[in-house]
Amino acid sequence: MLLYLSDMVRGDLFNPVNGESLLEKHLSEQGGTYWNNAFTPAPDTPRSVACLLSGMYPKGHGVSTRGCGLLESFDSGNPSLFKLISDSGVPVGVWRSQQEIEENFWLPRDCLDAVEQFSKKEDVVKWANNKEDFLLYRHQNSYHNLVEFAKNFKNPHKTGLDTVYYDFIETQKISNFDSIWFFSDHGCIFPRESIDAKDLLNDNRTKIALFKLEKEGAKRVTKNNKLCAIFDLYPTILSQMGISFRNIGIDGLDLNSKSEHSQIWIDDWLSLHPGDFEIPSLYVKKNLDSTVMYIDGDFFLKSPNNELIELDSRDKNQLEIDFNKHFTHFRLARNTQRRRITINQCAEINKRQIFDTIFYFIPNFVRFIQAKKIVLNLFYKNYTFKFRR
Repeated sequence: MLLYLSDMVRGDLFNPVNGESLLEKHLSEQGGTYWNNAFTPAPDTPRSVACLLSGMYPKGHGVSTRGCGLLESFDSGNPSLFKLISDSGVPVGVWRSQQEIEENFWLPRDCLDAVEQFSKKEDVVKWANNKEDFLLYRHQNSYHNLVEFAKNFKNPHKTGLDTVYYDFIETQKISNFDSIWFFSDHGCIFPRESIDAKDLLNDNRTKIALFKLEKEGAKRVTKNNKLCAIFDLYPTILSQMGISFRNIGIDGLDLNSKSEHSQIWIDDWLSLHPGDFEIPSLYVKKNLDSTVMYIDGDFFLKSPNNELIELDSRDKNQLEIDFNKHFTHFRLARNTQRRRITINQCAEINKRQIFDTIFYFIPNFVRFIQAKKIVLNLFYKNYTFKFRR
């Protein structure tokens, strides 16, 4: 089995039915199942990968913020996905960059002795050739890396998937895989896109790509509309491999079953300027048209046309109970003393490109001065500001 994770691929733009990129066209020719309503409950890599490996929401697996590493923070109380597969007798290989192997930021501690890690394709090929049955997990970052410099591309999504295509093809050639899953961990906001304060969290960040290739199918794509999440891969893969998980308490549901989530709880802190302004935004996606959002201390119902409707006190009290059950830092978000951007303060936030690439390498005191200017612009110029490169 091959699990191919392409970091940051936007699920709201991913379309293996009639997409323009080389990868989307390839998947369309191969045929398979496309889940077009798949989300991550935590749109950043550490927390989302932890959801994949635990089958749980962040509150369950312990990786509660985007700055947490899985090595120290992952604590679901259950074996991770790779640990369970390895203990069942199926070898597990992880293919990622040498830097990621050295930093070991995205693998929990129980995986260290359960998997073999590789940074070079030739080593993966040698390992796979000696195995009759194995699972290979490929973590690929070319889409993510390209988006960092997306100002040079008219269509960063297409260009990003074109770069992924060549690596995906080479990975497919490693073995005659019985099952191939292509998916992403979260989406993103392209540098040239704007953020409207009334629509702080949208599908561009939280919707993921999720596709299962058919080995010898009818060469057509079947679309599945069920509401699902990245943690559903945990029970799906174990079930597909015939590994029991009945005594393990998880939030995920088998994608191949008739079961479906009635709602997906999504926890995010939308950064407008790294280290300075973050908007605590938690919400529950009940179905395709109804979303309840918690923004800066209050609850709103987001309508399909992106209007925010304030809820009455009874609904808010029940939502507070529900949110405390599902979100790790809900109380923190509600009680924080940090000055935050609210809907009343800012009617529109136009986000161009936050930083030039070189801005990451200049001294911290210059960054502080720049952040101070942004704060002054925000609160003293009609509450509207722009980030420019």
